[in-house]
Amino acid sequence: MKTQNHRNRLWEAYRTSFKNFTLAAGQLQNVPASDTIAREMALAEAERARAAYSRSRDALVPALLPNSATESFAIEQHECAACCA
Repeated sequence: MKTQNHRNRLWEAYRTSFKNFTLAAGQLQNVPASDTIAREMALAEAERARAAYSRSRDALVPALLPNSATESFAIEQHECAACCA
């Protein structure tokens, strides 16, 4: 069952993960190209932040859909993951 409290927690996780992703992407852009080690570290952090954002987004979407649409979304998401991975 989708409670409002559950949705609120998912929204907060989504917002936080998006903020972290944008910060990591900005930090990556600010690393000098000549600093290979710092660039690799920033890239790894941006990739982790992007993955966390994707997970929080994917967790939020079903909570926003009507119950009848949740199963359909899960099937479409699975198919998309299989072809887009």
